[in-house]
Amino acid sequence: MLNSGDKLQAYLHYNFTREFYLETIPQSLEPGGILSLTGSANINSNLLIPNQHLLSAGFDYGFTGERLHIGAECRNLIDADTYDYYRIQRPGRSFHLKLSYKL
Repeated sequence: MLNSGDKLQAYLHYNFTREFYLETIPQSLEPGGILSLTGSANINSNLLIPNQHLLSAGFDYGFTGERLHIGAECRNLIDADTYDYYRIQRPGRSFHLKLSYKL
């Protein structure tokens, strides 16, 4: 089943989303620093989408001379809180398995 010509590819993805607001805030209240990348705005708002760190890992295994590929992935590996653009929480850690066969 395992041959020297088989191909294994592993990957690790990291995604960072900087905090942002669902409402317009005055420029004088925006975060400071270079390009506003450090600190938080001087405003008390429930419409803040916080910083998000998303880590995913997986692999894809292809068999030699066959048309079968097997892939597996774990999304949100560290089970961090993530939100969409309207501050609705996204699902936590999830596992995915993919089988592909070329005709």
